[in-house]
Amino acid sequence: MDREFADALRDIYAQCAALDYHPTGMLQMIDRLGGIGTARRLLELPPSEGFARLALLERIDLAVESLVLQPRWDGIFTEEERRIARRRLL
Repeated sequence: MDREFADALRDIYAQCAALDYHPTGMLQMIDRLGGIGTARRLLELPPSEGFARLALLERIDLAVESLVLQPRWDGIFTEEERRIARRRLL
C-alpha cells in the first residue's frame, strides 16, 4: 500500500510540475520516508510553503491533505491525521 501511495504522491508532483511548481522536497521525503511516512510527517508539521503555493494557484486538490482524504486511502491514516487534513483544506 505504501508504494501505491508513494506513486500517487509522485503523480501529484508531476501535476505540480506542469504548473511550473516543483516540490522537490516532497520527492526527497518520499525517498527517505516512503509515501505514507511523508504524508504523516507533513501532517505533523505546520502547513508548508508548498501548501500555500497550491492555494495561490487554486490547486489545493494537489495538496497531500487532499490525497489523504480520498476514500481509496481509508484505513491507512488515523482519524486525527484525517481531521488535520480536513481542517487545513477548509
